[in-house]
Amino acid sequence: MARIVNTPVLSPNHYWRMSITKYGTMIADIQTLKDPQKIESLRKDILQAISPYMHDNVLRLDYLVTVSTKA
Repeated sequence: MARIVNTPVLSPNHYWRMSITKYGTMIADIQTLKDPQKIESLRKDILQAISPYMHDNVLRLDYLVTVSTKA
């Protein structure tokens, strides 16, 4: 089963700001990195990674749900 998560964002930079202030794992990552150059490198990598999935102010993430049955 394919599923889609559509996250409304104003821009890739808006997604970055929202991520580093509201998502626990990203907050922890930023606190761990501390070095501004490493944080900037992470920001660039994330913005590059999400850019193909940004359309009309929506970040679209597809994923698969797998279901197993016991024989």
